[in-house]
Amino acid sequence: MKDKLESFIDKNRDLLNTEVPSRHIWRQVEMELDHRAERRTWIKTALKIAAVGFVVFSVGLLVGIHISDVRNSSSPDVASKMEMLKAQENQLIRQVDLKINAIQDPKTKDDIKVELNMLDNIYQELKVEMENSDNGNMDLIINEMIKNHQTKLEMLEFILQKQKRKNHDQISI
Repeated sequence: MKDKLESFIDKNRDLLNTEVPSRHIWRQVEMELDHRAERRTWIKTALKIAAVGFVVFSVGLLVGIHISDVRNSSSPDVASKMEMLKAQENQLIRQVDLKINAIQDPKTKDDIKVELNMLDNIYQELKVEMENSDNGNMDLIINEMIKNHQTKLEMLEFILQKQKRKNHDQISI
């Protein structure tokens, strides 16, 4: 059916194109097209403004939520972590002192104190870094501070075991 209509129009195009619309009709068509174009432009502009506003609002909301979470959740955590660190620090210091006093050889005791002083310097650097850092690094720094004390204990334990073996070997002889 469509092919017949198309072929009819093609054959009779000259007969069908005799009428020309008046200028008044063309002006109305042009005005309507201009009005549609203006309306589309206004709608596009309004949608762009709304999209930008939505993005700015969303980013602001997310940043606000993140800052609120950091303030609300990390402050108590930091305080409790600091208390935990102090408690562990005091316990580890007592253990280090007991183990140092258990070392019998004065030269070994002096040598180990030099090594412990180096670890103490590292510990003090970690403490300064913790005071100057944001809450995001707090866990890492606290863990390193605890590892520092544990390293001291491991060194002392190694020396005490070596001392025990030496004493045991002397008794056996």
